[in-house]
Amino acid sequence: MAAPIPYPILSVLRRCHELELLMGKVYSELAAKHAADARVSALWTKTAAEEGNHASQFSLALSLSGDVMSSAKAEVAQVDGAIASANAFLRQVRGGAVQVDEALRKAIELEEQMAALHLHVAVVFASSAHEKLFRAMMAADKGHIAALRQELNTLSGKRP
Repeated sequence: MAAPIPYPILSVLRRCHELELLMGKVYSELAAKHAADARVSALWTKTAAEEGNHASQFSLALSLSGDVMSSAKAEVAQVDGAIASANAFLRQVRGGAVQVDEALRKAIELEEQMAALHLHVAVVFASSAHEKLFRAMMAADKGHIAALRQELNTLSGKRP
């Protein structure tokens, strides 16, 4: 019988999964708000899909045996802080017009906060093979911040 995931790790994984889903909602809302700008809306839509991929990675981790992860590096309070920031931003987006440049700045800020909560950073894996697997999955779409910054620079008239 597989060992259950220890509660401290389980708590972090569940909250990180929730955060990824929440950020997907934020980006989907932004895509709808900025639908008139096809390029920006496409960036928000792509980023929302990537957040869905991240949530799926946490779902996969939640389905694994407790023997796979040895401890949590992230604290639940740290994840809760990111969730609170994301919820506040979602309320702002839903509450009215959010300018593209303002939304990009806030998204970059949230993504930087979330970088410490990606799966391969948030938990310690018992085997390097599992860590490498999740690191590789995350690397496939780790360009969030760079893509958001590039768009902000384009809007600001700066060269990337």
